[in-house]
Amino acid sequence: MGYSSGKGVGYASNGGRHGGDNSNGDETKCYGSVRCPFTHGSGSAWTAGGGVIRLQVAGTLTVDGTVTSGGYYNVGSSGTSGGSVWITAATMSGAGAISADGGLVQTACNGGGAGGRVSLMLTKEGADFSQLTGPVTAYACSNIKGSVEMRNCGTVYRQTGNQEFGYGEILVANASGSANKGLPMTLPPAEGMDARELKNATLNLGMLAGVVLEQDLKIGNLIISEDATRLDLDNHILRVQSPYHPYPTDRVVNA
Repeated sequence: MGYSSGKGVGYASNGGRHGGDNSNGDETKCYGSVRCPFTHGSGSAWTAGGGVIRLQVAGTLTVDGTVTSGGYYNVGSSGTSGGSVWITAATMSGAGAISADGGLVQTACNGGGAGGRVSLMLTKEGADFSQLTGPVTAYACSNIKGSVEMRNCGTVYRQTGNQEFGYGEILVANASGSANKGLPMTLPPAEGMDARELKNATLNLGMLAGVVLEQDLKIGNLIISEDATRLDLDNHILRVQSPYHPYPTDRVVNA
């Protein structure tokens, strides 16, 4: 279990934050490491956030069930944020689910929970994620009803056996059809991560994803899906180390 109700770095009475940020511009920001997440999800006014799962496996980890540090379900009016899942294994396989999703809300009139952090690292040379076929997600709460303040998804970091530490991919993506339409998360987070974590990684903005820069930033590569909402430079400089390749320029703004 994560931070209890009313507690946490990302606590807000209208829905907890963690990997994802908030919509109403208050001082609560997202937090936690992208590569090595070990932070708890934040609570809402009523319920606790998601906890922390850390697995270190010398051989193959087979996921046939569910590994989750999702925010807790709330019958009240605001959701809690997902926690952290950090798994290191030689190889991974299976059709099960791995998640740090924001907590679902039955009668949301304030807001749902933000997504947390997931990090998967393979240590065997040549190992990849082709045998891990189940969903790996850090979605925001997506079944919100009524008039709500949105939350954003968290992050999913994947590093294959052939990639050096820090050279993996950071996926930012919401569920298809989510009510959380591209509310931007902040990079780097306000707490718990050094910007140097990102300097060699690939930032992949996927379905209904939004990111806003908090400072000048260097990354290894940038992928922007047609389904992404926006990358807001916010008057900062984003340095991408990879050779130029096309991406949807209308998704990049400097607001």
